[in-house]
Amino acid sequence: MSGRPVEIHERGDDGYERLRLAPSRSVDWNARRLDRYPDAVVVARSIEDVQAAVRLARERGLKAKARSGGHSWADTSVRDGILVDLSHLDELVVDPASRTAVAGPGIKSQELNPQLTPYGLYFPNGGCEDVGLGGFVLQGGFGYNGGQVGMACESVTALDIVTADGELIHADETEHADWFWAARGSGSGFFGIVVRLHLRLHPLPPTSLGRVMTYELQHFDAVARWQLGEMQQRIPTGMQLVAFIMPKYQETTPGATQPVIQVIASYVSDDRDETPAREALALLDSCPVVQHALSDSGVFVNDPNTAHEITGYVYPLGGLTFVADNIWIDAEPEAFVSELEAIVRSFPTKRSHMLIAPHRDWYLRRPETMAFSMLAKTYIAIYAVKDLDDDIEEAALVDWTTRSMRSLEPVGKGIQLADENLVARRFDFMSRESFARLERLRAEHDPEGRFHSYLMAPGPADTMA
Repeated sequence: MSGRPVEIHERGDDGYERLRLAPSRSVDWNARRLDRYPDAVVVARSIEDVQAAVRLARERGLKAKARSGGHSWADTSVRDGILVDLSHLDELVVDPASRTAVAGPGIKSQELNPQLTPYGLYFPNGGCEDVGLGGFVLQGGFGYNGGQVGMACESVTALDIVTADGELIHADETEHADWFWAARGSGSGFFGIVVRLHLRLHPLPPTSLGRVMTYELQHFDAVARWQLGEMQQRIPTGMQLVAFIMPKYQETTPGATQPVIQVIASYVSDDRDETPAREALALLDSCPVVQHALSDSGVFVNDPNTAHEITGYVYPLGGLTFVADNIWIDAEPEAFVSELEAIVRSFPTKRSHMLIAPHRDWYLRRPETMAFSMLAKTYIAIYAVKDLDDDIEEAALVDWTTRSMRSLEPVGKGIQLADENLVARRFDFMSRESFARLERLRAEHDPEGRFHSYLMAPGPADTMA
């Protein structure tokens, strides 16, 4: 094993700035520019390179931080010290007989399942095509068919991790179990670097259908109250339901003059009989303003390899500035729908948008064998987006996003680490018990603080142990 990583880019070197902004095997998808500069970027092409990078940080008295896909809205991986670029650790070895695979953290959503499809298998990976597997699993992972198979981290059976000493360990439910617990849900606060993931794969379901209905903004109150009320109580196992309030795109929503509401439903089943799926998708007809729908896609085949195409025009790769925030809510819709509409009607730019995702009680029951511990009935995320021709400062996007989410805090339970805004708004992202355990393990396994933790501790300050 070499003593130093092969490819090191010191601050000021040619190529450093490109690597600071995005992994070497990725596009610079978010134009947001946060004022954080690593001392050096190490491009890891092997696990030995990762170990050497950690030892280099130790030698220089610096902290280290890993980045797999770089799809964090707040650039949580870009800190001082040594930034370890894992994007080239993108290998995938599949064992179809055991329905398992071993994957590198740098493999992306758009690459993983297409390699599994020939075996009739899939992994519940993310919807945005450029998301790296490592960060996606660390923060929990809301992926394809989560209603049936759970979160992505629940389909991870083991992890290979580089520790603060630069050692390589294997963690599962019996060996280094504390590391295994922490890695599944701690997100950017994990106290190690995951270099290999052991995946449990699932048979491709014979039935995977979807339907999209679009409404004008004037129907927001009726659609939101229906989605978060009557419809939420009727969501069957196997169905996922979200609504995007997003920019008007003439090619998909002819006749719209304002942001539109797209209600997107998918249904996955192991039954080849499509009747239950079609009956479930027919529940969208119970919306009280269904007769005013701008468009109805009808039922279509929902291929997990192309699911990102539904919202791909909202999240194009490169050129836009994104500022995101989110909140989990357990309250009834009457307590916050009016606040949601106020946020929607105050979008600061034409590409800004909102995601609303209701969940049934059966989805909220998650195992206690992982650090992920923040869920509620309703998930709300907002995205302030600056296009190249928008005359608005990034600070204004941050201010709007933060103020909007604070208006929901009275009914909020916490936030999800995937779309967090911890650089500007402090809020709980883990249960009190889980966070306390995580910090005890951090003190034990990374006593010198070699790895960066969260950009901001959870809060409000008096809510966490």
